[in-house]
Amino acid sequence: MKRIERKVREAFSGCSSGNTYYNTKGHAFQAFNAALEGCDGHLDAASCMDWYGDEGSTLCDIREGCPDCGPVIGHARFTWYRIASGRWEVIGYIT
Repeated sequence: MKRIERKVREAFSGCSSGNTYYNTKGHAFQAFNAALEGCDGHLDAASCMDWYGDEGSTLCDIREGCPDCGPVIGHARFTWYRIASGRWEVIGYIT
């Protein structure tokens, strides 16, 4: 299995809310997915379909190469919360 490099892990965790809040959960998904490009990785959308409600958590597969059919090279844990402004606080880390 391909190892997810430290710089990719740091870029991924840098997408977590702190100074950045997202207008939609989809925007957050895109930001985290873009951070995985450093290892030719992609979040598997099929395993990330359950971002329901104003708060929650989920575990998504990270695939190498083809986002839908490449081998699983890791997992990403996400938690989200809708803040009073209506924007989203999203925390993600690679497990």
